[in-house]
Amino acid sequence: MKTMLLLNLTKYAPPSDDNLTKVNGYLLSFGHLIDAKDWSRARDVIRFKLNDDNHVELCDQIAIWGEYSKALKYYEKILGKIDADTDVFCLNGMTNIYGNQNEFEEGIKYGEKALEKAKEIGNIYMAAQLAFNIAWCYNSRKKYIQATALYNESLDFARMSNNKFVEARALEGLSTVNLYLKNYDRAIYYGHASLKLAESYDNLLAKTSSFLILGISYLSKNNYEQAIQYTQEGVNLACQSSAPCNEAWGCNFEKIYFKMEKYEEAEKYLQESLDIFKELGNYRGQSA
Repeated sequence: MKTMLLLNLTKYAPPSDDNLTKVNGYLLSFGHLIDAKDWSRARDVIRFKLNDDNHVELCDQIAIWGEYSKALKYYEKILGKIDADTDVFCLNGMTNIYGNQNEFEEGIKYGEKALEKAKEIGNIYMAAQLAFNIAWCYNSRKKYIQATALYNESLDFARMSNNKFVEARALEGLSTVNLYLKNYDRAIYYGHASLKLAESYDNLLAKTSSFLILGISYLSKNNYEQAIQYTQEGVNLACQSSAPCNEAWGCNFEKIYFKMEKYEEAEKYLQESLDIFKELGNYRGQSA
């Protein structure tokens, strides 16, 4: 399994100067337009979709590459300069960045501003994503009451706007909250609901996350056979989806085998998980 997982890292584009070099022309144009105070055209550059397949806009992609300080600077340059829709875009990006850097209070602050604006302009599609992002920050802060309320709000907005991806992620979020609260049957219920929806529109990322959550949920009920089955499915999908972080978390077979008192197997999978996180440079995984 280790070989299969590590091979997939070759598909992963970690933060590097090469990534920024590829988009340097866009960034130079953005800078010139900002200097000229041509805010609308600057916005068009920073929201340019680099790839029609994933629909990720330029500034969001820069953040995905891990260039958080640069992405923040670009969001801040056009925030408040054009219209409410652009402000929602910028604030959402800032919410994600602060959340990914474990600055959850900042993430919540910017997320709540964005959610309020999205509601004001009737952008229900973005409201679904924003409510989910804020819920994730509260969940990470172990504020489960607030997280539950916002996951449910995200779920409502997602269904209203037919946003299947966020609907599946919101269900997954509710599964996670109930897992932390030791409501294992509810965690499994929401996990299966998320998986069923993800399978209905064949989204690899959502399916991967749902399988891994179900693996942990079944482990919590000491159902080792189901825990191994769902975790293995999640790892297999992670290899297909170029989601190396999910692969590494999916290597948490060590928890299953540790509870089964199969300590040699547990140690083997723990080392594999650490090896993958080292390849990714993921300090959180190495300290987990």
